[in-house]
Amino acid sequence: MPHRTTLHRAGTPTKTHRHHPAYAPRPVPSGVHSSDIGAQLIIAALSFAVIIGAAFHAFGTTLGS
Repeated sequence: MPHRTTLHRAGTPTKTHRHHPAYAPRPVPSGVHSSDIGAQLIIAALSFAVIIGAAFHAFGTTLGS
């Protein structure tokens, strides 16, 4: 456990830049925020994985039978 705490403390310098100077003062003219883009990417990845999984499961069952 103490090793994990030291690793977290070693990684804290990256977390000190929490204010993200590149994101905060940047108003997006289209009204689309970076968080929305990230959410869309996550939703797209999840839906893509679900479709792949369903297709693989369907092909697996057809090949199995």
